[in-house]
Amino acid sequence: MAADFLCGRDVRAGYIAPADLAEKIRSGSDGLVVLDVRDDDLYGGSIQNAVNVPVSCFKNDYLLDDVISRLGLLSPGNAGAGRVTTVVVHCMFSQQRGPFAALRLLERVKELSGSGHVPEVLVLRGGFRAFSDAYSDLLQTAPAAAIDLDGLGGDVAGKLGGDAAPTVPTSPPLHT
Repeated sequence: MAADFLCGRDVRAGYIAPADLAEKIRSGSDGLVVLDVRDDDLYGGSIQNAVNVPVSCFKNDYLLDDVISRLGLLSPGNAGAGRVTTVVVHCMFSQQRGPFAALRLLERVKELSGSGHVPEVLVLRGGFRAFSDAYSDLLQTAPAAAIDLDGLGGDVAGKLGGDAAPTVPTSPPLHT
């Protein structure tokens, strides 16, 4: 049986089963953000209201800080309505990129927040493939909305020397 958590430098990220994520989406769970870190394999649609941030962005503190800011993970006080309480990260299978991105996100949020609020960061067990196989009714046919990080357009990884497919610049909706 796989471990129920991942360990990084002074951080631990848990896993969430596709059924549990589906329940959160269906119930309109407040404070939920779904991060799709797929890059060149962004096909088959996306989970409803997911935000695409290619995994290459998690290797660069400057870009990761922008992601954290745009998602409101370090909002002043980060309390009350609109607070992000749970971030679910996934790639196609959540075996490498998803877990890496989740740990990097959690490490960086903890570094930047000091003793402030840190949302729960979870990896989707089995990734997009497992979720899409079981919950096709919770998919959208278009790729996840992409964040235009500091005016780089959607091709963030390409401009950093990575392999990400171009995406459409947009401001991501916070999942409430």
